[in-house]
Amino acid sequence: MRRRALIIAVLAGLAAACARHAPPPAPVAPAAAPAAPASALPLVGRFTGALPCADCGAVQADLILSGDWSGRTQFQLAQTYADGPNAQRTVRTSGTWTRRRGTASDSGAVVYSLIPEPAAAALDFVVIDERQIRLLGPQLQPLPDSDAATLTRVDGR
Repeated sequence: MRRRALIIAVLAGLAAACARHAPPPAPVAPAAAPAAPASALPLVGRFTGALPCADCGAVQADLILSGDWSGRTQFQLAQTYADGPNAQRTVRTSGTWTRRRGTASDSGAVVYSLIPEPAAAALDFVVIDERQIRLLGPQLQPLPDSDAATLTRVDGR
């Protein structure tokens, strides 16, 4: 009987010793917030706002322009339909962009031309000031309700 009690005591001591030296549980990482699409190129600007929509009230746009001094550029555009038949649907487009001068009414205006990949019609935005860009229509013409086509810089630059 004593031998049995001794074995139980030794086993209990070993179990207690193992519990003291067990590694602490791994920390649980908090859920990450959704991130903007990553680009290997430096950020040039991030703009958000509403764009006109043919079959809904508006499309909420999030535009990221990236680029470097060697001339490499990239854009990422997420457009989320506010209502209508495509309500809450998000369309993502990416490609390259260029910076050029001139619109139909202002030869000195700065224009960002987004060239989607795969090939599709380019989107052109005229720079209004340091904080805003505005979508242009065909032949670099202003849109009829151009205030409804303005994106505002949100990256703090």
